[in-house]
Amino acid sequence: MLVLQKEKAWKGSLLGVVPTFYDEQTRESASAMVDLRQGFGERVFSPIHRATLLRECAAEGITIFEKDAKCRAADEYLRLVDAVAKF
Repeated sequence: MLVLQKEKAWKGSLLGVVPTFYDEQTRESASAMVDLRQGFGERVFSPIHRATLLRECAAEGITIFEKDAKCRAADEYLRLVDAVAKF
């Protein structure tokens, strides 16, 4: 964020960081979450888990809500929207 402010004269602010492709079974994901929380604290939103459905949506040009509105990924994105809407 500081790089953007210094080098690009960015005047915005950071609402939060959304970790994506999260996989609780890998040490890499756990380590990344620790790093993000150390760097951004409470600005780290709940992660969006890795899901084949999300890749299928991208390939098909549709949203996760069109593909399967009741899946875990859709629920995680809805929670993200709710969290952002509170600001």
